[in-house]
Amino acid sequence: MPGNNKFTSTSINSANTAITVVFSQAVSGTSGGSGNLDQNDFTISLTGGTATSPVISSVSNTSSTEKVLTISHTGTANGSETITVLPATGAIFLENSTTSLTTTHSNNTVSLNDKTVPIFTSVSPSTNSSVKTTAIGYTLSEAIASGSVVWTRTSGTADGNSPHTAALAGAELNTGTRSSAVLTNAPPLVSGTIYTIAFNGTDAAGNAATEVSVTGITFDTTAPTLAQISAVPTPSNDTTPSFIFTTDEAGTITTNISEGFSTSSSATTGSNQTITFNTLSAGTYANKTITVTDAAGNAGSLTI
Repeated sequence: MPGNNKFTSTSINSANTAITVVFSQAVSGTSGGSGNLDQNDFTISLTGGTATSPVISSVSNTSSTEKVLTISHTGTANGSETITVLPATGAIFLENSTTSLTTTHSNNTVSLNDKTVPIFTSVSPSTNSSVKTTAIGYTLSEAIASGSVVWTRTSGTADGNSPHTAALAGAELNTGTRSSAVLTNAPPLVSGTIYTIAFNGTDAAGNAATEVSVTGITFDTTAPTLAQISAVPTPSNDTTPSFIFTTDEAGTITTNISEGFSTSSSATTGSNQTITFNTLSAGTYANKTITVTDAAGNAGSLTI
């Protein structure tokens, strides 16, 4: 007649490769005697999570009451999986007895350990860009217990405090997309320095993200300096006048004259820059400027 012998405990190793089952009485794979158990004496099932298809490949008979099941599964566990181990029907007996164990037990489940590493994607700023703040953005595939962003000087102006490590804090550790913003522990960078920015993190299970880096990030807080070479003649009846100037930084030219200009909006260094305005209406133009905005977003203006 079947017995109701329950498992005393079931546990799994950190690698998710071995389940240890402890019985409250000695058990056997042979009816009426003693004998080792093998993989065919158990059934195994899995629910939840991302891993699937558990398989028992072998059983180590540590003692008559303790059995270690070597297992495998498909996919990477995220820690939400529950594995249930049961005796196969009529396969496990009380030692020296013809009583087989039932297929209903307690203390026979384990949770797989989380083996899914966090992933940083959609990081910003982008490689080979210029910035004027320490703002960064990223998307995390899962919440992390700890993380950091490291700025390391690679060239440009000297930075004696490089590398700068900023520990992520609060909502910066959460799963999902973090729009570009300055970190809670943002470092003091040096204008004119070129950095590599590295993103790292570790989840609560100790799984470490693969480092993601962006290179060639120029930190620049200096606005272009503009100098007049040739002013717009005044008074004048020229409806498409020109203005000539120089700039110490390349960038994009704009003006607050509503008619705009017909020449290139790209400013370069090392030579005179000429802008020719579109046809202007007759009148007085006061407090009008041209502006050069560099790649980092710093703007320098000059009154015409």
